[in-house]
Amino acid sequence: MRPGLPAVLLCVVLAAQALASGYSTFSAGIAAANRGDADESIRLLTQAIAAPDLSPQFLPAAHFIRGEAYFDKQQCDPVIADMSASLALNPAHFEAHLLRGFCYAIEKKQNDLVESDFTAAIGVRPDLVKGYLVRGVFYVETEQKYDSAIADFTVAAAIEPDNAEIYELRGNTYRLEGKYDEALTDEDKAIDTRPKFAAAYYVRGQIHEDQGKFEDAIDDFKTVVEISPNNTEASLNIGLTQWEAGRFGDAVQTFESTSKARPDNAYWALWLSLARAKAGKTDDDLALRAAKLDLAKWPGPVVNVFLGKITADQAVQAASIGSADVLLGQRCEANFYLGEWQSMHRNPSATKTMLTDAANACPHEFVEWPAANAELKRLP
Repeated sequence: MRPGLPAVLLCVVLAAQALASGYSTFSAGIAAANRGDADESIRLLTQAIAAPDLSPQFLPAAHFIRGEAYFDKQQCDPVIADMSASLALNPAHFEAHLLRGFCYAIEKKQNDLVESDFTAAIGVRPDLVKGYLVRGVFYVETEQKYDSAIADFTVAAAIEPDNAEIYELRGNTYRLEGKYDEALTDEDKAIDTRPKFAAAYYVRGQIHEDQGKFEDAIDDFKTVVEISPNNTEASLNIGLTQWEAGRFGDAVQTFESTSKARPDNAYWALWLSLARAKAGKTDDDLALRAAKLDLAKWPGPVVNVFLGKITADQAVQAASIGSADVLLGQRCEANFYLGEWQSMHRNPSATKTMLTDAANACPHEFVEWPAANAELKRLP
């Protein structure tokens, strides 16, 4: 028979065993996360967090890693909860602020919560470019605070002067402000830094397109396709620019190709109809293309106008239905496409009114904005 352990030593051994139990579950959860098994990581880390014997020093990491797993599953509410728990225990966690900020943005929480987290991340690590880029993109895409975004990108460029992504982002922001000289300088710098940087060629093509330098734009979009053959957006932009340049026959060929690549895209179906109309061709297969589209969703009502199923006024009414963040885009698109439909039906007054509204109100990142401006220049 083994002699009994002294009471104090027994307590130490039992505590060590308990710690090993909680810690082993925590470690297994990390291992599951590292191999990409989000569900298993969540299961194990949930057990570890609930375990009374897990040392408190591991709780911030347990919440953070479980939150990352939820983020991988695109479940933002538990991400926000876990990042908040992690930050309550360790406020100086750069990535926790970023992930919670991302989820606030995805879940369309208050913009001040998004900005607060991104700003807090920068405060924790002002030497890291990532925080400035994330906040700058937020300023551009959500709040249209272009000057604030440019300031963030400029700080980032000072930290990493050879980072091509910074110049691509800042150049696009200058483009949205209409500062084309500065925009081109940045995109050229991005391309010089990374010669196969498709995104920089794409933005430079948009700048040329906005300036009416259509052939330069087409060359840049073609370069994007050479670098990234599956980039259907660049292929679409080739057709759009051909259309803006008045090369309607070329645009028809491009849109026929892109429509085959994405038969489920209603916008491309519309552009093929517009190009064929400008080229003097009938669009006999629009009904066949429409059969592959979900016309219950926007811009389905516009397609139904082209098919003769509803009136233009009904489509305009449909454009006014939806959440506040989509109404601007829908109204922009309704004005442009229905303005073109009015042109096809020889109603010059309605055509000019609707295209003028599109040119004045469309967000500059929408393809309908340069198209409306190009079309207005062609009107008598």
